[in-house]
Amino acid sequence: MPVKFYSFKQALWPRSVRLTLAEKNITDIEVIEVNLAAGENFSPEYLRINKNATVPTLVNTDTKQILDDSTAITEYLDANYPGTELYSTSDMATITHWIKEAHSIDGFLLVFSPSDFVELEHKKAFVEGFFEGRVKALAEFIQQQDTPFYREKLQQTNSFLVAYKYPEQAQPLFDLHRAEWQKAELFLDQLEDQLVSGPYVVGVKYTAADVHVIPLLVHLKSIKGDVVFSGRPNLQQYLTRVSSRESFKLVYDA
Repeated sequence: MPVKFYSFKQALWPRSVRLTLAEKNITDIEVIEVNLAAGENFSPEYLRINKNATVPTLVNTDTKQILDDSTAITEYLDANYPGTELYSTSDMATITHWIKEAHSIDGFLLVFSPSDFVELEHKKAFVEGFFEGRVKALAEFIQQQDTPFYREKLQQTNSFLVAYKYPEQAQPLFDLHRAEWQKAELFLDQLEDQLVSGPYVVGVKYTAADVHVIPLLVHLKSIKGDVVFSGRPNLQQYLTRVSSRESFKLVYDA
């Protein structure tokens, strides 16, 4: 297959691409899993196609085109494959606005940082397990080729681990988490108001705005639980509605 999609099933933004693939019934793309917990995204091979070491990435081996963010990838898929139209010209400004708003929230920070000591203990095993695998991989890659990029990523990773290993040093991470959660709550409030206008983010039609908002909403719910829906009945109804779609089931029930 000439088009390859590099993903990690548990990661936030590859799910926007997966929802797009499912909505448009695209099956002739090779899906390659990149294990972030094992640091596979930092391998020299992967860095050759995505210098930022992020997922998702889409590669067209025929044209040599490489797309390394979910927004560009979903735009490409919608423009080049038949099926459900996700980028409606008449709604483009609103679609673009909500995609930008969703991507302004740092889902990585929220999932890996704690808001307080209670949350630190709750997340400790998961976070340490994830980051220790990453540290091991980075150390091996540094032995092969010691670069400023690897050193920077190792330092960033260790800053999280220090907070979990030494909770008395965790306050700066608590502050970062709380500030980001305040941003997320503002986004949720704005989305709650937007959903008054119809069953989907931009009204009566399911669009690319939904394939980007849905993963963030599910992600935030996995971190904060039902507090996401507290005082936000439209959000609760929205998630119930979109979770009944076949595309959602394919992405989240697989």
